Amino acid sequence: TINMDGAGVYLITATYFLATIQGIHLGFSQMVLIGLLSTVCSMGSAPIPSAGLVFLATIISAANIPLNSTFSLVVAVDW
Repeated sequence: TINMDGAGVYLITATYFLATIQGIHLGFSQMVLIGLLSTVCSMGSAPIPSAGLVFLATIISAANIPLNSTFSLVVAVDW
């Protein structure tokens, strides 16, 4: 559905943004991992309000991107 597509794009874009703002270069394997996790997470996030932030934190941790104060930039816009 439209919600799953939007959530998938949001999760990929936000993860890439947070990695870039911290100066982290994402390799091919990390981008594939982010894409796969975003696809799976977007299926579960559509019916749950504000689940995107929880799934974003999960994807960031799986991709070995530090979860620090830059995450608050996304929280401020998302919430």
